[in-house]
Amino acid sequence: EDLLWWWKQYDPSIHYMGLTAIDFQNCDLSSFLNLKVYINPGGEAYDQLVDLGPIGTQNIISFVHRDQDVTPSAYIGFCAGGYIAAHDFIWESVYEGVDYYDLVNNPPLSLIPHTVEGSIVDINDDQYGDQYASKYRLVNVSNNQQMLYYGGSTFGYNGVDPYADPNSESYDSDLEILIFYTDFYGYCSPNIPAAWKYKNIIATSVHPEADNCTHTQDSDCPPAHTMPLSTILQNRAWLCTHINNISQSSFLIPPVSI
Repeated sequence: EDLLWWWKQYDPSIHYMGLTAIDFQNCDLSSFLNLKVYINPGGEAYDQLVDLGPIGTQNIISFVHRDQDVTPSAYIGFCAGGYIAAHDFIWESVYEGVDYYDLVNNPPLSLIPHTVEGSIVDINDDQYGDQYASKYRLVNVSNNQQMLYYGGSTFGYNGVDPYADPNSESYDSDLEILIFYTDFYGYCSPNIPAAWKYKNIIATSVHPEADNCTHTQDSDCPPAHTMPLSTILQNRAWLCTHINNISQSSFLIPPVSI
């Protein structure tokens, strides 16, 4: 919401609204021809799937899969939104295994036809936190920026194939890595994605939309000044540029000093 509020201040033609799980079950998103983008925030992916239910998930799928030549649409998923966009996901497989969640009865959207895995415990363990019990970490990514990591998914890391690697038997040419982690084991690793694109879908492991805390501090929330304002705004401008591209829209992006 902060991202969209910031964007709307510069381009008043942008209109947005939040939907509850009940809204999703009663709203045929695909019938709204001026609706360009659906953004799924972070949170608890499995709980989101349960709340959406079969009708809610189908309404999102129908919106994303409508005729792109007539009424373009796009899906943007941050963290949990990346998990639920996948075919399925493995959650900290070293601990729980692949059957930890009941994905048979509460399947992800399968907008991207691949498995993802997380959290990336070598960056930060979303279940247990770091040695200070903090569940976030500011990480370096390959567009020379820093973004907030908070337990997001990836592939080509532990138990999932590197689908974007041309040398992999599972290579998918429709899958494009937008940014990857550069402080993962201390070197650039193009098979450890931080954000990726698949047709009219963008999924992120990091939080390019994120701000610092604006409420009572806890271990799950980065305190004030964790990210400089310039970093926050540059991340948002990067994200908005990709949203425009993938949704075939031309909303004005606030000028940001690089």
